[in-house]
Amino acid sequence: MQFILFFFYLIILALIFYLLARICTHYFVESLEILAKKLKLSEDIAGATLMAFGGSTPELLIVIIALLHPGNHANFGAGAIVGSAIFNILVVIGAAAIIHTAQLSWKPVVRDVVFYVSAIIALFLVFQDGRVKWYEALFLVILYLVYLFALRTWQKFLPQKDKEILLDKLSDDVEKKQQQAIKSKNIFWQGLSLLDVLLGKIFKDLDKEPQYYRRVFFLSLFFIGLLTWALVETAIRLSLMLGIPDDFVALTVVAVGTSIPDLVSAMFVSRQGHGGMAIADALGSNIFDVLMGFGLPWLLFILITGRSLVVSTENLNGAVILLLATVAMIFLLLLLRHFKIGKTVGILLISCYGIYIIYTVLEILKIN
Repeated sequence: MQFILFFFYLIILALIFYLLARICTHYFVESLEILAKKLKLSEDIAGATLMAFGGSTPELLIVIIALLHPGNHANFGAGAIVGSAIFNILVVIGAAAIIHTAQLSWKPVVRDVVFYVSAIIALFLVFQDGRVKWYEALFLVILYLVYLFALRTWQKFLPQKDKEILLDKLSDDVEKKQQQAIKSKNIFWQGLSLLDVLLGKIFKDLDKEPQYYRRVFFLSLFFIGLLTWALVETAIRLSLMLGIPDDFVALTVVAVGTSIPDLVSAMFVSRQGHGGMAIADALGSNIFDVLMGFGLPWLLFILITGRSLVVSTENLNGAVILLLATVAMIFLLLLLRHFKIGKTVGILLISCYGIYIIYTVLEILKIN
């Protein structure tokens, strides 16, 4: 009976991950792109604010829902963001490097690495006493605003218009595969295609009817919130059933599931010969996740409740240290290879993630 329940939870999680990915990338981000044009935001600022918010909304909501969930589940939200950051820095960058060797421009790399390392160190210091104060959360938010200011003064890796063209091509490829899946006899792919058809009935196609971007924006936000709540509930129940801390599930299963869209996008743009853009996006996304994904929900929670936030750092400190070590390793490798990253480095990064997963599983076995 327990095995059946375990399998059921995994199926539910897989469906939630798929729906979150489709709604975020195909509807929510498209509505934000139109909003950015309406607000006449520069490409860098739009990418680092609205687009980063669109791609990281599930992680952001996971932190908020975990904070509001009955019982002390603040660690779950923290684990999801830290685990997602580890996956992005090791697997997403690693996969992009394996697919296509990238020659990076050193200035934006240095800029993003400096801010990312600063964000990780700030997070590590916040975690030290296991209690988050309002001024610590505010500092994370302010640090992200400083990053936005830096974006206005330094050139990004790849012009945003080129990025939009590539992502449009990715969307077209996904649509073609879905149409092929409908015609195939594979039950699994037909099931996913039926979900896409259902989403098409709920949401307007902004490519054909861009005037409905407000409606798509709020509908997307509603369904992302609903799915994220279901994700948190299912993952917490899974951790209780297995008898392991919920932050272990967040650091691994939840983090990987919410990061799959980033991996697919990175592999696609790298295959098009733009691996540098994939690497830049991975770093930029992690900066947003660490600073705003933690800082904003924590600050709001503390201001509303009037009390500091207690976070158990037993399992998180090691993950944060690993995150800092991997960034330092990647930057050192880039320096040694004159900011050129290829297959060898990619295999090394993904191998590091494999070692991290094995270590995490061994820790879980010790608990049980």
